[in-house]
Amino acid sequence: MLTGDAAAQLLRQGLSYLNATRSGRRSAVDAARTVDQAGGADGLIREVARREQTLRALRPGRRLALEMAVDEQMELLELERQWREAEELADIADGTLSTTAEVEEKMRQLRGPEGNQLSG
Repeated sequence: MLTGDAAAQLLRQGLSYLNATRSGRRSAVDAARTVDQAGGADGLIREVARREQTLRALRPGRRLALEMAVDEQMELLELERQWREAEELADIADGTLSTTAEVEEKMRQLRGPEGNQLSG
């Protein structure tokens, strides 16, 4: 049994395959409406999971809606991961670039006698 990112990735691949090979792509507008009627991506995913249906048992339009919902969730998770990473980098930069008397003294020493160029 797969969970988390591994399950979501496999689900995305399976849905893409089924939607591409079975009666083509359905209307994106209808699929988006299905997602909205379920209360959003989370709602649709929970609803399908609660019914414990196989992907093949889903109607093509609902399958496309589920694919859209899973894609949306995966994109949000990736954006959140990138955001956390950027915040961590900003925290590191803030700590590194903060000014203290010790840092200022070291910078004066590195600039050398002229005060505007690093010596070395």
